[in-house]
Amino acid sequence: MSEQALLWELGELLVYDIAPELLDALPMNGWDFGAVGQAREVFAVEPVARLREFMRDRAAASGIANLYVLDGTLDGIPLPPDTADVHLTCRAIGWHLEEELVEIERVVRAGGVALHLGLPYPPSPDDPLHRRLLEAGYSAVTYAEGQESRTSYRKQF
Repeated sequence: MSEQALLWELGELLVYDIAPELLDALPMNGWDFGAVGQAREVFAVEPVARLREFMRDRAAASGIANLYVLDGTLDGIPLPPDTADVHLTCRAIGWHLEEELVEIERVVRAGGVALHLGLPYPPSPDDPLHRRLLEAGYSAVTYAEGQESRTSYRKQF
């Protein structure tokens, strides 16, 4: 990871903890929360207490009653095995990649899908995250988001 990428990661972590509403207001985070209402249950796993609080408040203000915000990390997902039909991350994978992949395999049901969206760079063959996700059976798609390139990964179980 470059120094600039590391600084952006640290900056985002500070904003998550101090003022998550600033990140929520960015155009790239314009989620359609109406889709949450179509699911039976949605579990959001988040290690930052302030962001968990923000998500709960935002869900309540939006009338969303099927969102359960849990304390946890991607390498320690607090759900039973074979729980998820869809596992979604947004620029969150790669801190402890091997443990994260094990946890994702554990919680996604047969027939389910794992998606890792919006990684902030185009992949290169020598990038260890890109290489390892491909080895684990994920397919990569690179697309433009504004003037930046992003890459998403998908795996069907």
